[in-house]
Amino acid sequence: MISKLRNASCGLQSARPLMGNSYRVSKPRSSSLFLRRASSKGQQDDSGLAQYSGAKRTVDNRAGSEVSTLQYDDLEEGKIREGCEPTETPSSSIPSSSTASSSVFPAFRPRAGFEIHDRTEYHPGMIIQTVCHTPAGPGSTHRDDVVAVTSRGPVYSKFRRFVVLEMHWSHFQALPLYTHNGTGLNNKRQQQHEFVCIRDRDVPKSEREPEEGVNGTVFGVRHGREPCVDGRTAVKLTESVSFVPRSTLARVEGRLEHESLRALARLVSDSRRVCLEHMLQQPPAKVAAEPEAETETARLQRENDKLRMDALARGAEEIESRMAGLRSESHRLRMEALALQARERSVSTSGGRKRADQRRRLNRRLGLLEAEFTWSRARASPRTVREDQSLRLENFTYRS
Repeated sequence: MISKLRNASCGLQSARPLMGNSYRVSKPRSSSLFLRRASSKGQQDDSGLAQYSGAKRTVDNRAGSEVSTLQYDDLEEGKIREGCEPTETPSSSIPSSSTASSSVFPAFRPRAGFEIHDRTEYHPGMIIQTVCHTPAGPGSTHRDDVVAVTSRGPVYSKFRRFVVLEMHWSHFQALPLYTHNGTGLNNKRQQQHEFVCIRDRDVPKSEREPEEGVNGTVFGVRHGREPCVDGRTAVKLTESVSFVPRSTLARVEGRLEHESLRALARLVSDSRRVCLEHMLQQPPAKVAAEPEAETETARLQRENDKLRMDALARGAEEIESRMAGLRSESHRLRMEALALQARERSVSTSGGRKRADQRRRLNRRLGLLEAEFTWSRARASPRTVREDQSLRLENFTYRS
């Protein structure tokens, strides 16, 4: 941490560090007033120096019994010197890019063998070990010593092995290796299709752990004397982590065999293909579709159908009214025939010729009425033509 003090014209300016390498300069205040305040708190020594220590922040999760504690290292805020002469900060106190990690993060000490590798040093199939950071929310069960509380929330950190799979321009994708606390895939029965067993080729076959899962086994070759994988280890096919080479401290521990790398690539490709095909087969979400613009042909067809339906409706109404009129006319003629027949019975036979003429005229009218009635019913419903052909108004004819 950088501390910069300047005392000019008996005034004091103190620079307080912020996040990163930014600094904020406070307003000048009287050095004597500042020393009196420091003396009242018991923080002034014989030489007039004041020193501030860091604070300890405790995050208490009331929903559960877990408490995550972050202890900040004691940081030297600066030394206050009596007098009015300004003091300059030596250039050696400003951290360089090579010592930024140790000066800005004094509690961080990288493991042996961990270093920044160039992008060209990574290639598919390489087995590396690096630190992995994941969010640790309120439901997390990780220990407090591996959880750090940041301004954005708690973070779980763990050194984990990865298999480099895809190389891109500014980053690479790697698949994590899991041991599940040495239990392998015993507790992952329903997720075995998402893992593939990985073993160290340099370990004798009699000492290797048995094969697990349903996707077979891939083999790795160690880079040094240490094994590249632990006993019961599996590669998760469905979890890909992105790393930037220029900001990743990693240690190379081995590589996959050529055939194992090809088998791993096929398994990852098949897993992604199945997942994407399942997604594409899902029915689309119901969204109110905009009505399509009606074309001129569709509009004319719609209007034509409407006119035809209107014409059929009007024709049906006309036929129905015509048939009602024919029914009433048939009833009237039938009643006249019955009345004429009754009069003939009551009159003598002297007027037989006159009655015969009346009978012929009545039968002629009944025949015309029958033909018109049959034609009207045929227009109303073609299915009743055969029934209309058998229709005879025998009751309407006059019989002597």
